[in-house]
Amino acid sequence: MIKTNIDTLDAITKLSRFLSKRPRNFGFAGTKDKRGVTCQRVTAFGVTPEEVLGLNYNRGWHQSIVLVDPQLTQRQLRFGDLIGNLFSIVIRFVKPVEEALLQKNCENVAANGILNYYGLQRFGSSTIKTHVVGKLLLQRNWKEAFDSIMRQTTNDPKVNEAKLRFIEDYDWDTALKQIPKKYKLDRMLIEGLKKSGKNSFLGAIHLLPRGNRDLYVHAYQSYLWNRAASLRFKTYGRTVVEGDIVSTKEKPTSMEEEKKTDEKQDIEGNEGNDQNADEDDNEAASVADIIEEESLSFNLVTKDNLAEYGPTDVLVPLLGTNTSLDPKYITSSIYETILKEEGITMEDFKEASKHFFLTGATRRVFVVPGQFEWKSLTFGDLNDELVDPFDEDKAPSTSGKLQALKVRFNLPKSSYATMVLRELMHSSTSFESQMSLLKEGSK
Repeated sequence: MIKTNIDTLDAITKLSRFLSKRPRNFGFAGTKDKRGVTCQRVTAFGVTPEEVLGLNYNRGWHQSIVLVDPQLTQRQLRFGDLIGNLFSIVIRFVKPVEEALLQKNCENVAANGILNYYGLQRFGSSTIKTHVVGKLLLQRNWKEAFDSIMRQTTNDPKVNEAKLRFIEDYDWDTALKQIPKKYKLDRMLIEGLKKSGKNSFLGAIHLLPRGNRDLYVHAYQSYLWNRAASLRFKTYGRTVVEGDIVSTKEKPTSMEEEKKTDEKQDIEGNEGNDQNADEDDNEAASVADIIEEESLSFNLVTKDNLAEYGPTDVLVPLLGTNTSLDPKYITSSIYETILKEEGITMEDFKEASKHFFLTGATRRVFVVPGQFEWKSLTFGDLNDELVDPFDEDKAPSTSGKLQALKVRFNLPKSSYATMVLRELMHSSTSFESQMSLLKEGSK
C-alpha cells in the first residue's frame, strides 16, 4: 500500500469500507506518517488479490492510496512485525554555503548516530500537547484532563468554539448538535459525560477506545524518557560508565542482525493522537488496543565489564509500573530528579495503572542509522519529483538551478527520522518551523 498525505489508520478504515470488511480483518506492522509518501505491507483476511487491485480502478476510491503487488500469505501481519523503516528524504532549497555543512553532518550521523529521542509527532500538533494530558491523567486529575482534551484544536474554528463553550457549561445536547460526527473522539467524550453523569469525567474518558486513551499516558512516559536521556547525555556524553544499564549481547543492535532473531510484539500507535483528523479514523483505531515499547533485556555496567560495551548499548528505562529505581543504576537518580521537578511519584504510576496500560520498558539512548547514503540533486520547481516511490533507485528527471540533498537510511522500529533530520539541519523539526523554512527557500 502506497499512500500520500493520509495516515495508516485512516487508510485501513477506507480499505475496510470499500471491501466491506471489519477493520480487524486488516493487519499491518506499524503506522506510517501522514505527511509523506509511504509504502507498507498490509494483510487482508477474506479478500482476493483481484478485489484489492480492483480498488485502484474504483471511481470512488481515495486517489492518495495505491495498492500494488498483492500476494497470498498464510499469516496475518501484527503490530511489531517489522525490523525497522527505510527512509528517503529530500532536503530542498539547500544554499551553496550550506551544502558543505550538511555533507559534514551526514558523515557525523553516519559514523556516530543520533540521540534516540521520541519525535515531536509523538506529542501531537495541537495547542494542548498529548503528554500534557497524559500527566494530568497520571495525577488522576480527571476533570482537567477531560477539559484539556476538549481544548485540543481542530482545523475548524467553529468546532473549536463549540468545544470551549461545552467545557464552560457542559451542555452536551447543544455541543453534539454543533460538532460534526466526523469528530468522533470529541463526541465520544461528550456522549460519555452525558451517559456517566456531569461530574464523571473518568467514566467519559473510559469510553474512549483503549488505544486512544492509553496514548496520552504513553506520550507522557515518552516525554519523561526524553528528559532522562537528555540529562544522561549532558552528564556523561557518549561514554559508557559504571552504573549504566546496557543491552545484553544476545539482543542485536543492527537491523541486519535483528532479521535473524524473533521479535517481541511492539505496537507503533497513532502517533500524537491527533484525534480530530479530517476523516473519521476511529473504527480502525480500535485495532490498536495497547501501545507499548519493546523492552530490551539489560545488564548493569561494572568496572569488570565496562570495556565490553559501547554507546549504542546504553539504555534508559521508559518509566512504568515494573521499573526499578534501584540506586545502583545511574538512571535512577536522574529520574528521581525529574520526577521531583514534575511533581510525580512512582505511586502515581501504580494508581493510574488501574485505568491505563503503564508497564515500563527500556530504550536505546543512541542509534546509528543503517545504510546511510546522501546525494546532491538539482531541481527547478517545488513540485518536481525527486524521489520515485515506485522505483527508489530511479534517478529524478529534473534539472535547474536550485539545490537539494537526498538522504536515505534505515532505522529500527520506534526510532524517528525527524531526529535524524534535526541532527543534519540543526533546526527544529516542528511543522511550523519547516513551513517557515520552505517559504524562505522558495522566495
